[in-house]
Order: sequence, then C-alpha cells, then structure tokens
Amino acid sequence: MAYATQADLDNRLTHKRLVELTDFDGSGELNAARVTEALAVAGAEIDAYAAGRYLIPLAQSKQVNDLCLRIAIYRLYANRQRAIPDTVSKDRDDAVALLKDVASGKASLDQPAATQTTEMNVVKRDHDTKPEVFDETKITGF
Repeated sequence: MAYATQADLDNRLTHKRLVELTDFDGSGELNAARVTEALAVAGAEIDAYAAGRYLIPLAQSKQVNDLCLRIAIYRLYANRQRAIPDTVSKDRDDAVALLKDVASGKASLDQPAATQTTEMNVVKRDHDTKPEVFDETKITGF
C-alpha cells in the first residue's frame, strides 16, 4: 500500500525535480506511473518491516508518510540511474534503520500495536454444549 501520494512528493521535492526524475523520454511531462511505482515499492518495504508487529496496511500517519517519501525519493533517483545525492541516501538509510529497529522491537511506529490472528492458530472449543469431564477412566495411564 502506498502511504504517500504524488502530491506529497510534489510538496517534498519541486515539481520540476519530480519531472526530471520520471521523464525518461524527454517529453517534459511527469510520468505518473513511475511515481506510483516508487510509492508502491516504498510502501511494500515499510509493510515488510512492520508486518510482524502491526496490522497491515498501516494507518495513515505523518511518520509512515515520511518514511514512505524518503524511500520513494531514493527509488526515483535509483530508477533514473543518476548520482544519488548524499542527503537522499542518508534519508533512505535512516528510514530503513528505523524500520529495522521497528522489526526487532527496538523502536515503534505511531501505530496501535496488534497481533494478527488467523484461524489456523486459534483453537476453538464449545464448552457449553460438550463440557469436558475428567474422571478416572479418562486419565488412566497418565
């Protein structure tokens, strides 16, 4: 899931810079598909780190939005195969370091913690209709 939008990228970068990073054919136009792809990849990376501790997809928040933008901007530079500015690399490295800490339990996101339960790991027992009765005949041999 994308945790940021093209408008968020426009606010973080200039529109001109966003066009430069997505316009591979020199048309001078923004390639929205490349923006969407970078945001989706960034969202998937965030989900991969957060999945063990939080329900996925995460709720929208400023922290998650910021992480998504940092990773997406790095992806846009990498996809364009241009020299990635040190500040962009550092932003992405910092974002990934935080996500690794989140995955290991050393840090938290501004999300409600939740355990994901599936039908496979839940044992259901109807105690009202068939209460378990233990007597000497059922526990023989133990």
